[in-house]
Amino acid sequence: MTDELQTLLANTPRFDSTNYQNIRPIAGLDIAFQKGETYTTGDGQVMDRIVRIGFANNLLQRISYHYEGGNAQSVFRSNIGQALGDEANESAVSDYFAENISFAIVPNGRVLKARLIATLFQNKSFHHSADWLGTKAGLSKLWQSNNLNGPVLNQQQVFQLRNLVGLHK
Repeated sequence: MTDELQTLLANTPRFDSTNYQNIRPIAGLDIAFQKGETYTTGDGQVMDRIVRIGFANNLLQRISYHYEGGNAQSVFRSNIGQALGDEANESAVSDYFAENISFAIVPNGRVLKARLIATLFQNKSFHHSADWLGTKAGLSKLWQSNNLNGPVLNQQQVFQLRNLVGLHK
């Protein structure tokens, strides 16, 4: 199932620091990818690895907080700042986001967030690279610490996610 989810979401249109202003202010999941982090499927396909899953009622505002806001406005920014170390000021965190983080957007999906996180985290083939920055913040596999060991997605929910992604493409 992780191969299917990674492939589906890695092939969804991406937003980065140059075009995130084009995100509509809708509710949905923001799926983060980080430069240098890859996932290899069972049949050998290599793709960008999901590193964080969030939900916001206004995706444009949330993503702008990640790229431009202060660390107090985004736990994701705060975690990146912690991992970068004491010398990381707001500008350094913004630069890191601009150079390394992109997002896929899935409209709606609030009910799928926790199970999507758990599904990825609990899969043994889903792992971070040896030098993943998140380990410096005490994290494993994802830039988050909630919902890791909860219930996973079922086939009906995967179908629902596939339909939501299809609405966005």
